[in-house]
Amino acid sequence: MSSSQSPIVRREQPRIATSSFVTFLIGKDEEKFVVHKDFVCYSSPALNAAFNNDRFEETNNLTYKIVDASLEAFEYFAQFIYSQRVEVPSDVQASNGTDNFATLAELWILGDRFLMPKLQNQAIKAIWELSDITATVPTNIFHYVYENTVFGSQLRHLMISFCVLDLTVQEIGDEVDDFPKELLLDTLQVDITLMCPDRCIDYQFERHISDFEVPE
Repeated sequence: MSSSQSPIVRREQPRIATSSFVTFLIGKDEEKFVVHKDFVCYSSPALNAAFNNDRFEETNNLTYKIVDASLEAFEYFAQFIYSQRVEVPSDVQASNGTDNFATLAELWILGDRFLMPKLQNQAIKAIWELSDITATVPTNIFHYVYENTVFGSQLRHLMISFCVLDLTVQEIGDEVDDFPKELLLDTLQVDITLMCPDRCIDYQFERHISDFEVPE
């Protein structure tokens, strides 16, 4: 290795036996969750900075408040911290699909906030799979997604793909209140592109989960 190259620093896997604890206060009622600090800091650069910098209150009291998170979303968040996976139990998938879409969208937003691309990709994969299993388009999360993401968001791209590939014009018209105006415009723009072969010569009328992942 030349002197101009920086050495690769590999993070050590956290260990339960040697880790202290931090507390998360979730929602307006500040429901308490206690988790291992090393696992939190390993998973999130943002939380690592919050818990290991004397300039932040969280470093001193080892407590972090997330007032706009639901308990259900944080349970998946904690699951990911320990396993690096997001798994929706099959009985939950079958019994409560629309609520699960909302929880998983919220989880993606948490991943974005705390600089956790792997969590974002796990969450969007879970939304993709849940939509396939339940044969449901998650129209109930369209407004939430557009209110909490920015232009170019991969989660927005997935919502647009649902509109373009899984819904008819009639279905959109029947439930138009479920669609943010910006989503309708994004969908129209894609539809126009598909009708102009000269402008989309490499476009394939199909999709893959990798189209909606963020770089890890």
